[in-house]
Amino acid sequence: MIAINQLPLAFATSKGFRHFMDVVEPSYKTPSNAKLKNRIKLLHDHLKQKVASQIDSATAVALTSDCWTSRAQDSYITVTAHTLDSEWKSQAFTLATEAMQERHTGENIMQRMQEVIAVWKLDGKVTAVVTDNASNGIKAVNALRGILEPNDVTCSAHSLHLSIKKALSDKEIDGLCQKSGKLVAHFRHSTIASDQLTRRQELLGLPTGAPDAKLPDKMELYLPNARKAHQASACHSKCSC
Repeated sequence: MIAINQLPLAFATSKGFRHFMDVVEPSYKTPSNAKLKNRIKLLHDHLKQKVASQIDSATAVALTSDCWTSRAQDSYITVTAHTLDSEWKSQAFTLATEAMQERHTGENIMQRMQEVIAVWKLDGKVTAVVTDNASNGIKAVNALRGILEPNDVTCSAHSLHLSIKKALSDKEIDGLCQKSGKLVAHFRHSTIASDQLTRRQELLGLPTGAPDAKLPDKMELYLPNARKAHQASACHSKCSC
């Protein structure tokens, strides 16, 4: 449960969980943090052997790599392997998610990827490395070519995201998005306006609820504006009152 749901170790010793177990199974003895750590370590080792066996049987492996920052502003690098099993089903495995305190230069990223490749014995199996469009990731793969000769493939979803983002920087479209954002803020910051909008939506037979906020850092960039267009009649009716 701790591993599957990615819960903190303290969950098992929390007051609420202990009370729950007292009701469900009074004889159950909650394991200590030390025992939980040991069990998770055993589970990790078991899964690592299983993944290593599957990768070992693969003739070709494609890797994806990305550097990212947590909400606590801690920097990490993640490397994922992608293969096809004996039944031609796509399989993906996270080989590493490690803290990366050094600068995210192409050379440093390349060294981290080399370490992952060596640990998982992927020499001669890596056919491609997928990265985003950042120059450091591309430089890292280019540096690996002299060792593994992988093909560099930039992420098509990220390329599409950048294309849409650039298109939305058009003055006219950007102005429309800003006005849309102000409309969202109006209904989200005023319960009176939100209640009036709900009544208008019900009267017009539209789905109820405040307009969605834009999500500029995600791939569904500005897609909620499609819903705003659908709700335009209700919003216009409310704002015209």
